[in-house]
Amino acid sequence: MNWIKKTNNKLKQGIVAYYPLLLIAFVWLMLQLLMQAWTGDEFLYADLLDQMSLPQIAKKYYMTWSSRILWDMLGAFTHHYPLMLFKLMNTAMILLEMFGILLLIDNHETNTQWFVGFLLLLFPYVSFYDCGFTITSLYYIWPAVFMLYALIVCIRYPRLETGKSKCGFIIAEIVLTTFAADMEQYLVILLGIQLFFFMMDSFQKKINICTCVGILTSIMVAVFTFSAPGKENRIMQEIGNSFPEYGMLSFLQKINIGFSTTMKETVLGGDATWLVMTGMLVVISFGACKNRLEKMVCMLPFGLCCLYGPGYNILSGIFPYLYKTKEVGYYGVSDLTDFDQIRTWVPLFIMVLFWVSLLLAVWLLIQNKEKLDPCFYILIPLLVFGLLSRVALGFSPTIYASGNRTFYPLWLTICIVCAYLFTIGEKRQKTIFGWFVGALSFISFIVFASILR
Repeated sequence: MNWIKKTNNKLKQGIVAYYPLLLIAFVWLMLQLLMQAWTGDEFLYADLLDQMSLPQIAKKYYMTWSSRILWDMLGAFTHHYPLMLFKLMNTAMILLEMFGILLLIDNHETNTQWFVGFLLLLFPYVSFYDCGFTITSLYYIWPAVFMLYALIVCIRYPRLETGKSKCGFIIAEIVLTTFAADMEQYLVILLGIQLFFFMMDSFQKKINICTCVGILTSIMVAVFTFSAPGKENRIMQEIGNSFPEYGMLSFLQKINIGFSTTMKETVLGGDATWLVMTGMLVVISFGACKNRLEKMVCMLPFGLCCLYGPGYNILSGIFPYLYKTKEVGYYGVSDLTDFDQIRTWVPLFIMVLFWVSLLLAVWLLIQNKEKLDPCFYILIPLLVFGLLSRVALGFSPTIYASGNRTFYPLWLTICIVCAYLFTIGEKRQKTIFGWFVGALSFISFIVFASILR
């Protein structure tokens, strides 16, 4: 009986301590219950287990389509039963996603919980409807959760100076990395950050066994992914169906398409999350940076986000040809037919200027803030590898057919960066950040709820 009382007390304490996350998870459950069921590819996965077993599904997809056999099997298994069960599981995964961000930034304050929960409402989830909300959630939200906890084990696990090890952490890192890396975009982020912390440990002449195990697991999954027999078959089909000119593109042109389309839909498209992140950099820099030039550098990314976001409609009336500065064609900022024209390089200059100033602003903030957790150095690799996870889509003929759901891994890294920045803000700054993000998330919630059916 004593253990039951202790369990009840811990449960009550957990509910009180994390009530913001629980309330937001409840909102997510209500949203999913109101969604139109069985859309897109959801029907396809619902019938798979009636036709073949899970091992047969894995073999078929690996030989004819892709290497994401873990998620293919999970998709077939979860959609074989009533969607209500999946919606409950998906709500739990979203709750774990929010909690994982808190663990990663090592901050569980109530205002931080609200901030993280509001951030997760800012993504345009309407893009998930292209293939069905539930199946897209399985392929993007669930691997994100595994990636978060793989990073937590990698980063927060104590750096080992002797031969000490805990098998539980090592096994957890293998399992988490395997599931996360089975989705290629998360593989880019996870492997990149694992290598970054391995190098940091090497410079300090320390070793983290979990990081080493994670790197080896990521590399093995990468080999498995790129050697899949069905990969070439899928590429040929997608070229015919989605992008016939794909075979004409060079290596640099594919990078061009990946980078320019990413920037067009985020920074040059007035994305709310980027506006929040760059705005936070500006506010924090006023207290952290004493040099005027450093403050100007921190203001530049925010200025560009405002120029092409909230201020675009006003300024485009004053400067009619402002749209030329963010013009991106089907083949990127430099079209195959007019790559020699100077105007096609102006958008590329602005995109590069944004990223250089953004990374420099984060670096200056880290250097000027005293007593920062060493894990704050994750901000720069998060931004870099988050960008690369979307730029890598330039090497896939489905870059346009896949829609905006492919921005989710990049968007998640931006949310983590925002959460990190929130923890180092002053009390008044946190209040401003919280109300601003809360207002934006409320608008996003209303818009999303209005198109559920």
